Amino acid sequence: MAGTAHDWRRVENLWNMFKTSFGVMPNFLSFHARAKAHLLSGRPAFSCQIFDEMESKGLHLHASRIF
Repeated sequence: MAGTAHDWRRVENLWNMFKTSFGVMPNFLSFHARAKAHLLSGRPAFSCQIFDEMESKGLHLHASRIF
């Protein structure tokens, strides 16, 4: 929802809250949703950084298909 509203700051606030306050371990779909929100907000370079972060966590982009 935050992505379609182009509110990337809210996306990052939620991301940090879930990771730090609740100890949620992000999975492939959550990384993808975060990257998509930034892409919809006109931040493609940051979306690429998110995919790099995902790869560094051991979640490989080529392991799942995105259409």
